[in-house]
Amino acid sequence: MKAMVECVKGTYEKYEIAPDGASFILSRKLKCKWITNYGYIPGTLQHDGDELDAYIIGKGLKQGEVVEALPICLIYCIDNGKVDNKLVCAAPTAGKNIKRLVDKIVRFIAKYKRGSMPVSITWKESNIRYEVAKCKAYKKLFKRR
Repeated sequence: MKAMVECVKGTYEKYEIAPDGASFILSRKLKCKWITNYGYIPGTLQHDGDELDAYIIGKGLKQGEVVEALPICLIYCIDNGKVDNKLVCAAPTAGKNIKRLVDKIVRFIAKYKRGSMPVSITWKESNIRYEVAKCKAYKKLFKRR
């Protein structure tokens, strides 16, 4: 599966893809550094109107890079009362200790954004495939205009 990198590990800035799809807009500055790369899965859409968020584990990734990533787990999240799930995936440059990093990601989600709360995690491949397929179908049904 392909994943687009918006925010790079170790930086404080939260970027989002611009409406033109070719550039990035600074959304806000964070109080803490990104503990891993962050972006989204292109061609998906969640109920909150954004693509499926992805934490992309890997070294040397750059903003705007689209990488082939292996889904690892899905973190079910609520953001101000709305579903805002997060996919954790590994780029080819991912190291070891992924389980430990997933625990850090869960703590990061709870800390970095007020009103955002991780509810549970699934490592089950069928649940992950279902969520991605649902988000792709939702994108086809309700494309942004």
